[in-house]
Amino acid sequence: MVGHLALVQDDAAAWVISWHIGSDMDCYVTKTTAAAKTIDDETQGRQQVMPLEGVYVNPGESPLPHIRNGRSLFNPTGNPVLARDLLIYPPDQESCKLAFKNILGPTILIDDLDSGNHYRRMLALNRSMCPTILTRQGDSISSKGKFGGSQNKAPPPNNRSKMFGAPMPQHHHMLMEQIDLLQQYCSAVLTVNKNQGDYEAQQQKMKSEEWQKSQQEMESITQELDKIDRECASEIRPVKRGPPDAEETSDIIAKRTRSTDSLEYHSPQWLWA
Repeated sequence: MVGHLALVQDDAAAWVISWHIGSDMDCYVTKTTAAAKTIDDETQGRQQVMPLEGVYVNPGESPLPHIRNGRSLFNPTGNPVLARDLLIYPPDQESCKLAFKNILGPTILIDDLDSGNHYRRMLALNRSMCPTILTRQGDSISSKGKFGGSQNKAPPPNNRSKMFGAPMPQHHHMLMEQIDLLQQYCSAVLTVNKNQGDYEAQQQKMKSEEWQKSQQEMESITQELDKIDRECASEIRPVKRGPPDAEETSDIIAKRTRSTDSLEYHSPQWLWA
């Protein structure tokens, strides 16, 4: 919905801009025509919708009409600004900019009615078109130059008025940051206190008789294990491989000699007959 797509910091600006586009404030903005058609069907045509895929506006940011080729045609009074430049878009900025550029167009906001009429007169002298001008006092000077009458005067705001909301003040953001820091500090303090409590409990446990007895038992077991390791190390000796006995060697040599003699070569007699 248009009225929920933007915020305005200045109360006077929010009041007069909301009144100026009052008939569009409850319009549903969709990105596609299909989504807009769905809303139209569901509400049986009672809800106005605006699909952005059917909207075209001139790209880029146009300056105020009294500025031409980067130069001011005259010195305006009343602090004129483009009305859409006062809008703050929290979500989906590109789509919101397109929607409000289509709705508000080049509408100007100025301080008062006299400044608005002076601005319009000076544009006419410089042969420039003038868009609708709104004043912070609730007046409207239409693009045709009309002003005055109930049609061109915003009614006083009341609880039933459809108005843009205001953003949270800067002090609110500072307080939120401080609250976040305090929450982090509290969490850190709780963690430190818990760790300190665990440490002190462990220290008390280490001073108890049960803990001392356990320590003594552990030391005794450690000493016994060291004693067993030393005994095992003293009983195990490495075995060195030495040369064979001399008698065993002589017996082996004698056996090999007899075996060689038995295999003495004898030539066959029939070869020499």
